[in-house]
Amino acid sequence: MPSNTNHIMPPAIANEVVEQAKRLEVLIPELSRRLFAVSATESTAGLPASQLKICLLLIGGARCISEISEEMKVTVSAITQLADRLESAGMVKRVVDTEDRRVKRLVLTEYGKTLLQSRQELRVRRVAEVLVLLSPELVNSLCDGLQGVLEAACLVLPDMQNAVIEVAKLLG
Repeated sequence: MPSNTNHIMPPAIANEVVEQAKRLEVLIPELSRRLFAVSATESTAGLPASQLKICLLLIGGARCISEISEEMKVTVSAITQLADRLESAGMVKRVVDTEDRRVKRLVLTEYGKTLLQSRQELRVRRVAEVLVLLSPELVNSLCDGLQGVLEAACLVLPDMQNAVIEVAKLLG
């Protein structure tokens, strides 16, 4: 059990929790692979994960390279190189900051927005095709359970706070 929790559990319950954690450790990546694997025909298929991550960060609006660097925990020079590739591909463009003309921000182009929107629509469609096979009660329980796991992860792993905020924004 994590040392930063204040819960003392009987050994039988702790063992059960560990077994459930092992099960989720297998299930979640497998579910993710099956639902969200990129097919060769997908519009963002040729986009490396690091470039896709930058584009996903830009959905919320323009960001400067140093902000992206901090968020992704990589060097500014690495983000600059990735931004150059994305700009060459027509996915992003650099714009001058309205408050400080020395600062350049990255923003998605209309082409970039369109590709990400079609990617999201495909992913939502895939998940919907699976969810219609389940009862509405199970779907609601699943959504509530996953939200609870995410919120609990934020308590145990404070770095996850940004993830919850981003997910909340996406869910409206």
